[in-house]
Amino acid sequence: MKLYEGMVRFRIFDTMLKRWVRQGVINKAWLGTGEEAVSIGCAQALNKGDVIGPMIRNTGACFVMGMPMLDHFSGYL
Repeated sequence: MKLYEGMVRFRIFDTMLKRWVRQGVINKAWLGTGEEAVSIGCAQALNKGDVIGPMIRNTGACFVMGMPMLDHFSGYL
């Protein structure tokens, strides 16, 4: 259930970013739609205290490691 919850959260985040691009709020977003399981699954296998270095399409890993969704949205603004 935890893996599924992470993938749904990631998809919701991507859906919102896509809306922002269409509405002109932001001009570009690197979406991970369809790749949620890779990011979420890998991050779930890490231990507390491990460090990640996400680039693009790895938003799910940030969420698994405890980064609030609001903070990630703020990064786009």
